[in-house]
Amino acid sequence: MRLSRGVSALRPGRSAKPPEPANGKSAAAERERATAAAAAPGKRNRTMSAKSFLLCVAGCIALAAAPLAGQASSTPQQTQPTVPAATIQQPLRHPYQWHPYAEVTVQMTGVFHQTATSSAVNVSAVRTGGILGGLRYYFTPHLAAEINFAHNLDTFEFTPTKTGVRQGLQTDTNETNVNLVYAVPYLETLHPFLLAGGSLMNFGPANTNANVTVNAAKVQNRLAGVVGAGTDIRLGGGWAVRAQLRMLLFKAPNFSLSPFTTSGTMKRLEPSVGLVYRF
Repeated sequence: MRLSRGVSALRPGRSAKPPEPANGKSAAAERERATAAAAAPGKRNRTMSAKSFLLCVAGCIALAAAPLAGQASSTPQQTQPTVPAATIQQPLRHPYQWHPYAEVTVQMTGVFHQTATSSAVNVSAVRTGGILGGLRYYFTPHLAAEINFAHNLDTFEFTPTKTGVRQGLQTDTNETNVNLVYAVPYLETLHPFLLAGGSLMNFGPANTNANVTVNAAKVQNRLAGVVGAGTDIRLGGGWAVRAQLRMLLFKAPNFSLSPFTTSGTMKRLEPSVGLVYRF
């Protein structure tokens, strides 16, 4: 009987079943633990791969920043040198570094009058020459004010329309004028300008012919309007040559002599040339 059981156990086609645990719940728990144990290495591998990626990125950033940090530590920090305000160059608007400046001038002038006509008497003057001195001060690169003093010896001629007899009167003419000057921007060495202002003309009798006595003629003043234009030619070292033309308009003088009274206006042209010094 025992032999037959052993033989039947060795027959092909039959396999020995593993012994089942006595408790069914224990078997299910064992399977769940086995499944969890099999899945745990995968989660750990994914966690380790994410950490490895972050560590790799951090290492690359550190390697890239290391040369820059070393260069910054080895190179001393360069600071902008402080430049005194007095040494900072201002932009140049013309050949001089601009600041307010003054000029003095001495010029030789020519004097030409246009005849003043009226119904009673015609007044003319002989061409002559004189001297002019002036001071000009520039407030800005283009704006200046000037005062000029001029002197010349004039000979005024009065011709009454009724008689036609010409009578002459020699006078010392002194001129004081104040002008506003606009300087045109520099053109190479040229410095053109325009001017306008007013003048006080002083006429003092100096000599006369036989028809008019000096004692009868009196000193007379006239106000005049002034316009003009000119240019400076720079020579260097603060020196320049100035050429200009001024025109004055004023009422013809009569020296308080009633026969010479006229309402005519005289036009006086004064071309001049001379030296200028800037300081």
